[in-house]
Amino acid sequence: MTKKCYIGVDSIARKVKKGYIGVGNIARKIKKAYIGIGGVARPCWGGGEVAFYGTITSLSTQRYSSGTATIGNYAIFAGGGYAAGADAVDAYNASLVRQTLTPLSSQRSAMGSVALGDYAVFGGGAYGSSGYKGEVDAYDASLSRHAVASLQKPRANLAAAVAGSYGVFAGGRGQYASVNIADAYDTSLTKATVSPLSCLKEYLAAATIGNYALFGGGRGLNDVLQNEVEVYNASLTKTATDELSIARDMLTAVATSSHVIFAGGSASKKTTMPSDAIDAYDASLTKTIPAVLSQARERLGGATLGEFILFAGGFVSPERFDTVDIFDSSLTAIKIEHLSLARYYVAGVSIGDFALFGGGDMGGYNRSATVDAFTLV
Repeated sequence: MTKKCYIGVDSIARKVKKGYIGVGNIARKIKKAYIGIGGVARPCWGGGEVAFYGTITSLSTQRYSSGTATIGNYAIFAGGGYAAGADAVDAYNASLVRQTLTPLSSQRSAMGSVALGDYAVFGGGAYGSSGYKGEVDAYDASLSRHAVASLQKPRANLAAAVAGSYGVFAGGRGQYASVNIADAYDTSLTKATVSPLSCLKEYLAAATIGNYALFGGGRGLNDVLQNEVEVYNASLTKTATDELSIARDMLTAVATSSHVIFAGGSASKKTTMPSDAIDAYDASLTKTIPAVLSQARERLGGATLGEFILFAGGFVSPERFDTVDIFDSSLTAIKIEHLSLARYYVAGVSIGDFALFGGGDMGGYNRSATVDAFTLV
């Protein structure tokens, strides 16, 4: 898809910053333009507004709660919960062409995932009767899979983020209870020692700002919800910063160049109190509360598109949502778009000019392989 336009001037390609077309002998500014691809009109001109691009090639299997990471020229969807194919790994390039990779070393969902140096790393998870997993798989920029030393303890519902040159995988649920364990890997995929979280917690969220990995929220011992935000720096030293505005689990974290944003979640272990809260932390770890979601909900997908932030789908028992809340670089809510299907546990990731949301749970044991793409027009 053409995202930038050029014109030859004195044998030099010059970028077109504004476009006009003659209408009734008057030059009219082009606000949006489309090009036919596969018989479908796709946006090809612009750059200032997020819009739904369309559904693209589906995941190779129906699944939900996949791990995601962008490495090199590829966005990767790894694993996910379902009766079959929960070890499947799909990669999309910047042209949205899909290829299926070597599967994970075991079937699992609810992993921690990060882009770490030259690798996309996926750790932990769980799968049906086979229980909790400690395996860690890494994919390089050529999409080859590498085995990595396992987590200290098999667990799912953990979170992962990068602190300096380390990927930190923290919290989660083990065989019988939540854990506070943290595992760290350097850019050579060698394990390093790191302090545990302050308490047992699962269903937390994490993202990176600068050299800091922030882990927020979660559910702890006796199902007590957490509002603490714990921070690992580039030396793997752990501190704490200003707490979330409301204790909650099943929230989503997304990072931009200027902020880590924690959005949504559940303020009740019975999912009867969904949250619309948004807490943002800048590179100095100062918290702001810039806005709220248009609809309180949990288990959202999150991704960025340029300096825009997208939170997609979600759940409030018994309803699934197709809502996509869009925020600009100042964290102001600017627009609502929609997924092609209402679902939760949808996985978000960015590649090139696109934000992708793949898979998800549609309820009634119906899983999705659909991938929705958003772009700038």
